[in-house]
Amino acid sequence: MNDSICRAVATGNIEYIKFSFLRGISVDYKCIKSGHSLLNIAIENEQLEVVRFLLQNGANINLKSIEGWTPLHVAVDVSIDGTIQSGGNPGEEPTEVLKYLLDNGADKNIMACNGKTPTDIARDYNSQKIINFLENY
Repeated sequence: MNDSICRAVATGNIEYIKFSFLRGISVDYKCIKSGHSLLNIAIENEQLEVVRFLLQNGANINLKSIEGWTPLHVAVDVSIDGTIQSGGNPGEEPTEVLKYLLDNGADKNIMACNGKTPTDIARDYNSQKIINFLENY
């Protein structure tokens, strides 16, 4: 099986995703090359409509990738690193996706294979905004 579904998730092709599900692909499918879940790929590529679609169709919000990263780990990294890469300043990190995931059952205390929680990732980046957001959620 190839990873066409993974490319569809990364590019936001909901019609292809629906077709793949009808053909028997699991909503919790992990891509062969990366080991990432479809939900992690959607978050990494900022495909919020796909994130919503996957969760509405039963995706496991705490499913770990091969490195043990959950969607919340990925969302923390994308929020902070995306802000840095776009030339943003500390305190400008978006929290909407984090809130959406937490509101839908994401476990903020779950650890990756390296023993790090999503808050630990925020600490590694020294992102006070995300640290405070997670600790106060």
